[in-house]
Amino acid sequence: MINELVQRFKIYLEENRKSVKTIESYVVDISAFVAILEEKVVDFSGEMKRFYITI
Repeated sequence: MINELVQRFKIYLEENRKSVKTIESYVVDISAFVAILEEKVVDFSGEMKRFYITI
């Protein structure tokens, strides 16, 4: 599920003609963010919520 969301985001960036470096950077950042959510046992469905990013 999570990998699918990241992959769909990557395709979205490609379709919107973002540069290769931008896509690479965004995918790395989003993947790291998702890994943090998984470590904290957050059930991430692709919908962003404010408490995901507050400390």
